[in-house]
Amino acid sequence: MTAVPAVSTAPFSLAALRHPTALLVLPDGTQHLLARDSSRSLQLAVRGSSLLEPVSLHTDAIFDARHLRARLTALEGLNALISTQSLPDHLFPIDPRSRRLRHVLQALDGFLAGATYRDIAVALFGEARVLADWSDPRRHLFDQVRRAVRRGRHLMNGGYRSFLI
Repeated sequence: MTAVPAVSTAPFSLAALRHPTALLVLPDGTQHLLARDSSRSLQLAVRGSSLLEPVSLHTDAIFDARHLRARLTALEGLNALISTQSLPDHLFPIDPRSRRLRHVLQALDGFLAGATYRDIAVALFGEARVLADWSDPRRHLFDQVRRAVRRGRHLMNGGYRSFLI
């Protein structure tokens, strides 16, 4: 995205945003804008004129299939932030892995605190489910807890980096 001195009747202005924003200016002049709306954030890299002054924002139409959806989502988020002062829900879908990862983190917390696998199972699934399924000779519930702890330990020992790719 490129910023040029304001020439439109409705320039972009950081002062107009009601949500917390941060602006990082790198030595090469690239500006990184981070705007937050409750637990959501939008980050943009901008070249050109300083965002500390009202500017017109321009974007290059680069149709790189690998990044096109992310760029369009960022533009839609910027448009919503400017026009409605919020980042809409549909731009931040819930990660389908979130429920499993929540269980993994809870299991890891229990394991690190010294809880037994049975106690971890009670915390994750409730006493009634553990009473009904813990003694099953196929050990499905036990294996589920064991795998959650193993995955949590893997994430703790560097596996979290796979989320950053």
